Amino acid sequence: MFAKEVLLFNEIESAQVGGLMLWVRPIAAVGAGLLAVRLKALKLIIASFSIMFLGCLSFAAGLVTAGTVSLFFLAMISTCTGVFALRALYFTILKEASVPIALTGTAVGFISLIGYTPDIFMGPLMGWLLDRNPGALGHQHLFMVLAAFSLLGLVSTIFFHKFSQGEAMKVD
Repeated sequence: MFAKEVLLFNEIESAQVGGLMLWVRPIAAVGAGLLAVRLKALKLIIASFSIMFLGCLSFAAGLVTAGTVSLFFLAMISTCTGVFALRALYFTILKEASVPIALTGTAVGFISLIGYTPDIFMGPLMGWLLDRNPGALGHQHLFMVLAAFSLLGLVSTIFFHKFSQGEAMKVD
């Protein structure tokens, strides 16, 4: 919709953008999985939230316009990369969280509840935001919400990282 309504792409060009974003999914997910084997998964999650936040912020700030097609693709690919990498990494932090094996199923259920909740409410929220303010403004509002959720995830992950290292509980 953004490509058509804001960048003024025709239907075929807009569909091609959607198709391109579908190719980002397996590349980002497999790439994140391979990197998680070599690097600390929690740092990849922080990087994914950061990338997603910056991508969403560029849309929310109105930087992406009809004259900035290259920025559009950069922001869209980075946002999608962050989202799809996160989905691949949800469960990688169970060990860092010191979740006992007996509670792994419960933890996976809880993580799934939180991680997939946006699939439930984002469709109606997107429709409401875009119907309320059609065009570029509605998309800016939508990306403000996405940027806020990205920032919340980033801050939560940083807190978890400090907590898992015992830093959050230290009192000087």
